[in-house]
Amino acid sequence: MEIEWNERHEHFASARWSRSETDFLGRTISESRPGFGGSTLVTSNLYDSAGRLASTLSLSTRSTRSTRLNSRLYLYDELNARVATIDDRNFNNAIDWTGPDLVSSNATCYAKLDGDWWRETRQWSIHDDDSAEARLMSIHRSRITGLGRAGLRPGRKQEQFQ
Repeated sequence: MEIEWNERHEHFASARWSRSETDFLGRTISESRPGFGGSTLVTSNLYDSAGRLASTLSLSTRSTRSTRLNSRLYLYDELNARVATIDDRNFNNAIDWTGPDLVSSNATCYAKLDGDWWRETRQWSIHDDDSAEARLMSIHRSRITGLGRAGLRPGRKQEQFQ
């Protein structure tokens, strides 16, 4: 596998730099930048056989020691739309539905309200309060029909839940 890397510096003698590595398909597989106290922050991306982002892992490295900072897993539906993001809190690279992982999910559907069609996206959170119940966090609607009627403009509605 061929890996291409690019490095960028803010100024000639600057400590601000970044480095990214891409695979032969042009996907970013690794990004590095300076961290606190001389460490380097590294984010690695893994892709599934369909070419979708499957997981990310963020590390802080200094000398020969690495510390895991964050790990995320991603789930997709049959149409390749991302439907869930999982904050893998115990770094086991698996979804713990009844464990410590934080799961955020999106569901998109179409709803007819007052004679017009709306695209509705609902955001859910699981384990936000240490329970296995999905909790509705927000609903976002965008009007997709009925825009040509007198006085009607493209509409957006958003509801937030706490």
